[in-house]
Amino acid sequence: MDLQRLTIGQMAQLNHISEQTLRLYDKEGLLKAQEVDLKSGYRYYHILQSARLDLIQNLKMYGLTLKQIKDILNSNHIDAIKKQLEYQEKEIDIRMEQLTHTKNTLKRVLDNYKRYEALPKNGQIFLEYQNERHIYTLNCEQDFFEQDESGYEYMLRQLKQHLVSQDIPLSFFYNIGTVIRNLHLFR
Repeated sequence: MDLQRLTIGQMAQLNHISEQTLRLYDKEGLLKAQEVDLKSGYRYYHILQSARLDLIQNLKMYGLTLKQIKDILNSNHIDAIKKQLEYQEKEIDIRMEQLTHTKNTLKRVLDNYKRYEALPKNGQIFLEYQNERHIYTLNCEQDFFEQDESGYEYMLRQLKQHLVSQDIPLSFFYNIGTVIRNLHLFR
């Protein structure tokens, strides 16, 4: 094996990636072959290009796009990498928070399904213990009892808009319920 003139297959195998990935990196301008045989079109790489390939793979692992990686590599400045990684860390924190909210919502929905499936049948009366909960409320101008299902749905859209305006994750909207005060139940 000539380490100064590796075939695309050898370079791929040495770096545990596919030949298609190397072709893509070449096409995107991230890692050009050291030499291309004009007759055959074969690409040849130098073993020292593996370090750049490692950097590309690491940056991909951190969630950067190929365009972001290309911009970093083209800047030839170490601060560009640091800045992008700091930005990426913040983005990951935001996504993790969103995923945590989504997971908690999913857990609540699954718990609600379990409760529903465990309900007694045939209108039996039962007592149920509820864990402590926090309830977020929004008073609507419309009277619930003077609305059909379209009006109720519109009230839900108002709540959704309010949550968005307050930067409250929409995952809370999907575990929504309606509270009707006792004085309104027996009109």
